[in-house]
Amino acid sequence: MFDLVGDLLDRGVAAGDLTSSDTVPFRGWPGATHDVMLRIRPAVDYLDHLPDTGEVCWFAIL
Repeated sequence: MFDLVGDLLDRGVAAGDLTSSDTVPFRGWPGATHDVMLRIRPAVDYLDHLPDTGEVCWFAIL
């Protein structure tokens, strides 16, 4: 799973959070693939299951 997420990030897909704003509905996390993976991996490892949609982050093509 982490290889897939890393590949997506390397190809320009952004990981981040949905917002309540109508003008900026998605806010991508800053940093290179490595930095974003350092945020995603521990959050997934903490779970006792594969994450559900939006449980750790959202993905968007910006």
